[in-house]
Amino acid sequence: MNRCSALCRPVCWVRMLVIPISLSTAHAQDLGISNMFPPMEIKVIAPSTNPPGVGGVLVKLGIPIILKINSTSQSSPQPSSERISWFSRQMKQDGGFTDWRLLSNASHGMECIFTPIGGGIFQILATLTKNGQAVEIPYLRKQDAFDCIDGDGHCSVVGKRGSPEFIGVTETDQQIAFRNKAHEQIGTTNYSKGASLTVPTSSLLGSYTIPSGHDKCNAFVYVMANSAESPVPLTRRNKLFLIVNPPLAYDWYDGTYSITGWKVIAPKDYPQPGFVVARPDASVWNKNDPMYGCNHGQRYAHVGILDYDGSWIQADEKMVDEYPSLTDPKYQPIGMRRYTGNK
Repeated sequence: MNRCSALCRPVCWVRMLVIPISLSTAHAQDLGISNMFPPMEIKVIAPSTNPPGVGGVLVKLGIPIILKINSTSQSSPQPSSERISWFSRQMKQDGGFTDWRLLSNASHGMECIFTPIGGGIFQILATLTKNGQAVEIPYLRKQDAFDCIDGDGHCSVVGKRGSPEFIGVTETDQQIAFRNKAHEQIGTTNYSKGASLTVPTSSLLGSYTIPSGHDKCNAFVYVMANSAESPVPLTRRNKLFLIVNPPLAYDWYDGTYSITGWKVIAPKDYPQPGFVVARPDASVWNKNDPMYGCNHGQRYAHVGILDYDGSWIQADEKMVDEYPSLTDPKYQPIGMRRYTGNK
């Protein structure tokens, strides 16, 4: 079923973020039609909640998203609106995508209002046809994403300039608040493996401490969720058998493990920003792993918070960043959950 619809008509909007992206001359030259098509740009206009310096768009379901295409060359004429078609596709849990879908049978125009009927992570594509020739104009990143650079200075493939840009749509305000709280921590070393971290909790002890030398990805998710008023219960016992610790990373992945208030996402459902995402270590699910096969059956995993583009906001060994992505096979298979409270 087509989860997207669009209404193409003249539009007017104020106080909205405008994000342009140009079709490169090299792209047009590769197609042998650089003289036929002037450089083009896609503009996405929406009240995005992404902070300054972060591309793409993050909105709540129901907010109109305006797509616009025009020539970036003042000396070139604007393309005829009847020759432009708009398409979208949606990211799936396995990092793949749905087929490209025409936004509607009437989506031929300079401006198009993109109104998904469900939350998700979307890519946008426009096609321009002239004299029987067609060129695809994708929505791409204008610059490397600073939040996709890990502690060693490496930028993930999905975050590099020229890679596809995304539109993230959530079904609740809570998802945006959760994601934003996590994103505010980009670059901090408070959750690094080398740091000692004291985490406030609702237990009788009032807190628990994770010493230096231990991973803290699950503590990061716990703290961010609770600060966004999406409480995560304490589920794990200490050596004195007191329930004082939050769920392990693997607990988030394990669909049979109960975390009150957090619903397991069915494999057929689409990922959304603000979901908790986790995957088991390769040494756990792959018993033939030559290095760590002895860990088969152990509850070793990694957990983070899904962003608008399918990246994870995570606490890695050195700092909080967004290096992992659903599109990276190293971070598959996954399990996801969303906050539902008492529902």
